[in-house]
Amino acid sequence: MLALEVVSLPVTDIDRALAFYVEQAGFVLDVDYHPTAAASQSAWAGTRTRLKRGPADGVRGSIPSVATMRASLTSPTRTATPGPCRNAVIARNERNTIMGLSWQQGPLSTVSVGRFLTPEPLPKRLLFAEPLRRRLRVKFADEWIADSEDVLVLHEPGRYPVAYFPLADVRPGVLVSEKPNTRTPDFGDTEWFTVTVGDRRATRGAWQYTAPPDYASEFRDRVAFTWRAMDGFYEEDERIVGHAADPYHRNDIRQSSRHLVVMDGVRRIADTTRPIVLYESGFAPRWYVPRQDIDESALIPVEGQTFCPYKGLASYYDIGERKRAAWSYLRAWPEVARVSSFVSFEPDKIEVFLDDRKLTLETGQSVKEHGIDPSLDPDEMLKRGNAFAIPNAPL
Repeated sequence: MLALEVVSLPVTDIDRALAFYVEQAGFVLDVDYHPTAAASQSAWAGTRTRLKRGPADGVRGSIPSVATMRASLTSPTRTATPGPCRNAVIARNERNTIMGLSWQQGPLSTVSVGRFLTPEPLPKRLLFAEPLRRRLRVKFADEWIADSEDVLVLHEPGRYPVAYFPLADVRPGVLVSEKPNTRTPDFGDTEWFTVTVGDRRATRGAWQYTAPPDYASEFRDRVAFTWRAMDGFYEEDERIVGHAADPYHRNDIRQSSRHLVVMDGVRRIADTTRPIVLYESGFAPRWYVPRQDIDESALIPVEGQTFCPYKGLASYYDIGERKRAAWSYLRAWPEVARVSSFVSFEPDKIEVFLDDRKLTLETGQSVKEHGIDPSLDPDEMLKRGNAFAIPNAPL
């Protein structure tokens, strides 16, 4: 889950260079800015948007509203800061608590809940590369700068999948080599590029491994783009958010007839024998309750929404003194449309009983801070769920 926080921040070109250095180490400080023509870099000041993965699937926190940001005078898209301004996205991507084949509790992660059944111990780090087998495009400065059906995806422990494009499928002239190069223990020397289109420049916006070892020969003559430095990535004509598609991430929803009860002390908040359960890769099952089986007078809507690249925008509710104890995807994306408007309850914040067994928040479910694509706004987040929107539902 992702959430937005808006604060003031001065930015220099040094900040931006550091951003892409540290991304390769697993901690991302990613800045994207658009100065006015007369602006001097040292004078830039504007708004900062920090995205963190939020509590809807395991993390607690109090976060300002995403849905109201577009109308806010101090939002990243409508800043009230006088003088030259820019939009910035600052995010941190912490390892070991993400999800998929090599992230969250997936088989290649360092905190997997399973194990490989082999007589000999496996290396501590297993890297896996495979063809994406989808057309992937990159947009920068409103122009397509890469378009390929031959993308290679790298799955690295504790990291999101990364897409590598053949250099032949990258628009000529957009990659300008930078110094200094860096070096990785797995692939050797790394050459960095400034991505340039017209007056737009993204320092350290792309990289390639100049001489990968023979065991990683697939990466020769391939380049990857820094996700949050680009305007967007697209599979065919649809924008992909968060990271390259992970074919091993799933959301399966099943109808159940089990008896689920939610209690706030002696007050019965929900009582149903028709919950649905969502099984998401890397997470324990999440139970969702139809609103007809909930005492909705107990749900107090609160400021602060989060965004999941797989499910959409989530709204939150306090229950009595229990802060952000429940959430709902009012306009869940089509892939998980069955949970639209249903409500899920956080078992470490309020008592949830399933067939008389009290549920607890399982270990390894926390999701830490995560970056987001620049210019992604609530309208775009909700767009895919509009066909399933609740009439006149508050956002």
